[in-house]
Amino acid sequence: GEKRDGVCYVGAISFIRGIIPLLDALDDVPREVKVYIAGSFASHDVELAATGHKNWSRVSFFGQVGRQTIREIYGNSFAGIVNFLPAPNHEYSQPNKLFEYMAAGIPVIASNFKLWQEMILPTNCGFVVNPNSPIEIAEAIKSLFSNSRLVFDMGENGKKAIESRFSWNHEIQGLLMLYGEI
Repeated sequence: GEKRDGVCYVGAISFIRGIIPLLDALDDVPREVKVYIAGSFASHDVELAATGHKNWSRVSFFGQVGRQTIREIYGNSFAGIVNFLPAPNHEYSQPNKLFEYMAAGIPVIASNFKLWQEMILPTNCGFVVNPNSPIEIAEAIKSLFSNSRLVFDMGENGKKAIESRFSWNHEIQGLLMLYGEI
C-alpha cells in the first residue's frame, strides 16, 4: 500500500506518558520521518511544554479524532510509540494502545517494563526501550525507518500475536474444544 513514512502516538498526552523524551528523540531522527500525534493534552502545562518544544514543528498534530482518522494515521505509520514512564500503574498495565498498534500491523516501540518485554520480545513485534532515553527511542525509530522489511515482518508478527496469544477469541476456541470433549 502507501508508503509508511512516520511514527505515531495516539492517546492522552502527558508527562508520565513520555511526550518529552519522544520529542527530544527527534533530535537524532532523520528529518524525513513524520511524527503523527493524536489525542488530547492531559493538562495545560503539558500542552505548553509540548507545543513550546523545539521539535514540535515536526509534529502533525490531530487533536481528538475519530476511528477513521486514527486508521489513516496507522496506515501511514511504520512504528507506534508507547513510551510510558515508570509508574506503578503503568508497569503492570496492558495498554490498549500497544494491542491496537499490533492489531493494525504496526511495529511497536514500547517501554522496557518486564510485562511488556514478555509480550513484545518473544513475538518479535517491535522494540523495547528505556522510556526516559531519547537516544534509545531514536535508535529504535531509525532501525525501523531504514528497514521496510523489518517493519513488515514485525507488523505481521504483531497481528499474529493479537490473533492468537492475546485475543479472547483464543480463549473462546479453547473453551469450545473443551466443551466438545465433555
